[in-house]
Amino acid sequence: MFVKEEYTEDGFEKHFAVNYVSHCLLTILLLPLLAKSGTANRYSRIINSTSCIHYVGCKDSKHLQKKAYYSKYGAYIQSKLA
Repeated sequence: MFVKEEYTEDGFEKHFAVNYVSHCLLTILLLPLLAKSGTANRYSRIINSTSCIHYVGCKDSKHLQKKAYYSKYGAYIQSKLA
C-alpha cells in the first residue's frame, strides 16, 4: 500500500493492478468452476470487499492511469474506487 510510482509489464499502475485488475482476472478464471458448482436453487457467487478508503476520494475515470502527476495516496484511493 502506498508504494512509489511503479507500473506493471502491461502498463497498469501498481495499485490499480493489485486492487482492481487482479480481482477481475481471478473472477474470470473462476467462472467455469462457479458455473459447474452452482445449482438452480443455490447459485455460486463471488463477494468482493474493499476498504472504506473509497469514501475519501472521487472517481476520476478519465485519469485513472494518469502519469503526469503521481500521488501514491491518490493512486491507492483511485484503485479502490475502480
